[in-house]
Amino acid sequence: MTKPNDPLTQHVVAADTGGEHVTTATFLRDVPVFALGNGFVQFGLGAEARSVPAHAGTILVAAADGARLLTGGDDGRVVETDAAGLTREIGNAQGRWIDAVAIGPSGSAAWSAGKTVIARDGKGALRSF
Repeated sequence: MTKPNDPLTQHVVAADTGGEHVTTATFLRDVPVFALGNGFVQFGLGAEARSVPAHAGTILVAAADGARLLTGGDDGRVVETDAAGLTREIGNAQGRWIDAVAIGPSGSAAWSAGKTVIARDGKGALRSF
């Protein structure tokens, strides 16, 4: 068990997410970012924290590459959020839950809904498998 004066605990900060489930915790640039169960993405900690809406329901899965966060929700949407907090929908599975997301190089991404996998290249072209 870690003691309160252990050097490790001196470098840990509690993250207040308002009691929401944290689907993913990551960093975009040097800012801590949390994908939350209420469909919001929270940037930062404490009084300086701000949240942006990403989904109409729960964020089920997320992936990040340091510059962007890709989230998939139970609303069937795949949303990309950048380090500035700007969001844009890059895919929609017409209400089917998003099961997995992945980020690739040069703006590419992939996600699955049910037995379908959709790949999006960096130019926005979609291909289903």
